[in-house]
Amino acid sequence: CGRCRACVDICPAAAITGKPFNPEEDRKVRFQARACKEYTDTYQKELGYQFPSSSTVCGLCVYICPKGRRKEKLEAGKLANDGKL
Repeated sequence: CGRCRACVDICPAAAITGKPFNPEEDRKVRFQARACKEYTDTYQKELGYQFPSSSTVCGLCVYICPKGRRKEKLEAGKLANDGKL
C-alpha cells in the first residue's frame, strides 16, 4: 500500500481510514468492514439488485488501487511471457 489515498477518496461508505499499512496491525485499523457491508446492503435494496454473492462489496477501492493495478499488469505480463495469454 502506498500513500496515494485513492481508495479513501473513492469509498462511498467511508470505510477506509487512510491509516498507513502495517502488516502487524489488525485490518480494523485501516478498514471498517461493517460500514462497507452496510453501504452495500443499502445500495442493493435501493437498486432492487442482489449481487451474485452475499459477501460482495462494491470493489471501488480495489479497482482504483494503483498497487492492485500494478499487480494485475505484472501477472498479465508473466502469463504472456509464459505463453499462457
